[in-house]
Amino acid sequence: MKTKEIVFTKPYTAEIWESENREPGVGEVTVELDYSAISAGTEKANFIGLRNNVECGEDDEPIYP
Repeated sequence: MKTKEIVFTKPYTAEIWESENREPGVGEVTVELDYSAISAGTEKANFIGLRNNVECGEDDEPIYP
């Protein structure tokens, strides 16, 4: 089954990627969503190039794919 995802590839750049879902492993399930919410604050931070991961240090650059 294919899915679409919003991927921030660099500051001020968002792309829609299509990918293939992998089969669930032991103890995992696959669910189908009708709707999904987007966190405006987190997505804006990713889009403009602010730190976007709790693993980043205070002076670290944002993490992009």
